[in-house]
Amino acid sequence: DSQAYDRVIIAFRLPKKTPQDIKLRDKAIKNATINAADIPLEILKLSVKCLQQIINILDISNPNSITDLGVANHMAYSSAKGAYMNVLINANELDKSMCKKYVGEIDYYIKQADDLFLKIRYDVARDGVDGDGKFVAYLKNAYVDWSCKNGGLLSLGLIGTNSYGVQENTWGYRFIEKSPL
Repeated sequence: DSQAYDRVIIAFRLPKKTPQDIKLRDKAIKNATINAADIPLEILKLSVKCLQQIINILDISNPNSITDLGVANHMAYSSAKGAYMNVLINANELDKSMCKKYVGEIDYYIKQADDLFLKIRYDVARDGVDGDGKFVAYLKNAYVDWSCKNGGLLSLGLIGTNSYGVQENTWGYRFIEKSPL
């Protein structure tokens, strides 16, 4: 991505003394800017694929590595958001029709990233009654929200209920398996 943008800077530094220089420079700037938008667009697409894979891995993963999936989830989502911003800033330098094409495409992919982003909430505490055990991460919620075309919202996974919210606000955080409910 940074190498692609370096080409934009190089193109802006080309000579512009003659009409032919200006024409060559403008063409070089346009081509470099398109390349500078294409690279992060590919990163955005790959980030969405990564988020899809995290959902697949979640079902078969070792519960002891749930935090690793949480980190991977946030990294892939951050990558998608950063790539989205880079495409947007570069596309704004292109003509209106090309900009509109890029914006439509990145809006599609960032919506997918938003819909696939896993919401994982966990608590870390000492295992055992007396608190002398090792630290353990307890999974509280792990779910995916999928926005449907008709405006509805489909939530899949381990989803907390309002009663846990009330319980946690009243007594502090409680683990699902230790809950009196």
